[in-house]
Amino acid sequence: TAGGGTANAVSLEGVAHLAPAEAPAHVAELLRTLITWSESRGGAK
Repeated sequence: TAGGGTANAVSLEGVAHLAPAEAPAHVAELLRTLITWSESRGGAK
């Protein structure tokens, strides 16, 4: 549902905020990938 997709995006953003500023680039890339995937699934529904 759209609500579920929003909740997933908020959770991922929360994780991103918890990550230290020095986090390796691959960690940031993984978070971006997860957020994009979550948004794409939300849009598909």
